[in-house]
Amino acid sequence: MKTTWWQLYGLGALLVALIGAIEVGVPPGALRTILECAAVVLGFGLMLVWRRHNRAALELATPSASSTRPQPLEYRRAPGATLGSWVRTGQTPKRSWPVSRRRKRASVEEN
Repeated sequence: MKTTWWQLYGLGALLVALIGAIEVGVPPGALRTILECAAVVLGFGLMLVWRRHNRAALELATPSASSTRPQPLEYRRAPGATLGSWVRTGQTPKRSWPVSRRRKRASVEEN
């Protein structure tokens, strides 16, 4: 699946041309302001429609943050072990934490 960027670029060019035509063709006043605001709102709405139609391609093209970034490890002492084991918790222990929080035991699920 490929993103159709040309549609977004065409939409941008069309909106610039529309606002330019309003600028040249409509005399200054309330009508001109209303038409310019309506063109901007229409443009954002059409960009949202484009994004919705291309969301799968955009999701596939964007690398996932969880797959490229390793999870930090937290140290805990296993029961009966002389050396502690490392457990993935998603948080890096800080030196400013109290000892009880730094060496928090991971819960073990029984099946």
